[in-house]
Amino acid sequence: MGSGPGMREKAILVVFDQDNTEKEKAAALEELKELSKAAGLQTLRHFMCPLREPNARFYIGRGKAEEIAESAKKLEARVVIFDTDLSSTQQRNLEEIIDAKTIDRTQLILDIFALRARSTEGKLQVELAQLQYLLPRLGGQGIALSRLGGGVGTRGPGEQKLEVDRRRLREKISKLGIEIERAQGRRKTAIEKKKEKDLPLVALAGYTNAGKSTLFNKLTSAGVLVKNQLFSTLDTTTRILTLPGNQKVFLADTVGFVRRLPHHLVESFKATLEEAVQADILLHVIDAHSSDVPGDMEAVNNVLNQIDVLNENVHFVFNKIDLLEKPVLSFLEMKWKGPKTHFISALSGEGVDDLLTELSRCLPRPRTEKVYFLPKTAWNLIHWLYEQGEVMERKDKPEGCEIRVKLTEKNYRWFEKKLALSL
Repeated sequence: MGSGPGMREKAILVVFDQDNTEKEKAAALEELKELSKAAGLQTLRHFMCPLREPNARFYIGRGKAEEIAESAKKLEARVVIFDTDLSSTQQRNLEEIIDAKTIDRTQLILDIFALRARSTEGKLQVELAQLQYLLPRLGGQGIALSRLGGGVGTRGPGEQKLEVDRRRLREKISKLGIEIERAQGRRKTAIEKKKEKDLPLVALAGYTNAGKSTLFNKLTSAGVLVKNQLFSTLDTTTRILTLPGNQKVFLADTVGFVRRLPHHLVESFKATLEEAVQADILLHVIDAHSSDVPGDMEAVNNVLNQIDVLNENVHFVFNKIDLLEKPVLSFLEMKWKGPKTHFISALSGEGVDDLLTELSRCLPRPRTEKVYFLPKTAWNLIHWLYEQGEVMERKDKPEGCEIRVKLTEKNYRWFEKKLALSL
């Protein structure tokens, strides 16, 4: 079903209060609203349900389900979204009472990923995650299965095959897993080939909509899509970035994360996240203007731990400081102060130069300094030294040029070989 103007499905959101703080409740509701918006839905109303123990039949109490049903009928809402994972039995029972499509948080996220996937690899990963979600639910979906074929919660590459039996579904999951493993192998090989060029890899990761793509564009002029919506970036983009001192690195922009990102979705997207795993430095980009900075950071850290990113490689980049009042910024700087913490605005550029300088200082493969004398027969190599190294001093003389330069070990070997041939 289309999500353009005039065709947006109307939705009701159901979130839960499990002795959460007001800030946590507000953050959970805001995130579900943003997820719904990213899926092309029009949110009409939300219910905040106190919950101590989930009900086996409806997750919530029957009385609350009937209240939601009345509201859905009155508002003509076609979708009700629960901010949790529902069993197939709970989902079927709720749909019978509410008489509207009832989907859970994981279905909503999978739907957004299905909308955003552009590459073949990304589409494979979405389909695998969808089928892994559906497999344990094949036993008894009522309205959910009968209504497949359009709309939120049903989009994506696997939607035509959801009524196959478990055996065929498992076979499909196994086949997709093999294809994705091959894709991951190809990506690893590509990363290794990049590193053979003696260029370190820096990756951007962070809570979705934290400003990673804006920072990526600021640093590389890549023109990557920037939208104020969740999961606007799904496929990884890599460009070369030149740091102070003329040191070049590969910079990768990766998919954003949210709270409680489904584990099987993280597993499916491990191939796409390989840049984050292999990065020499990972920049954890944080929306400093968020209403729940610690919650956003924890959500990202949980995923990074799942994919085995080394903590010592992570730098924290607090973005959007241009939106903060000075006292708030001062508080954040004091609370999160550290050698691997940076405060920037990717939009205005404030603090970006300091970030790049620190990156240049922290990167592995340190350069060593040497002095060369280049006769006029080797002057064609001077431009290469400026391109690949950091020229510290240059003295032009009648008989040639003396250059003091910093290069990596690999570049030294290449240069000295070329210099010997030109003498």
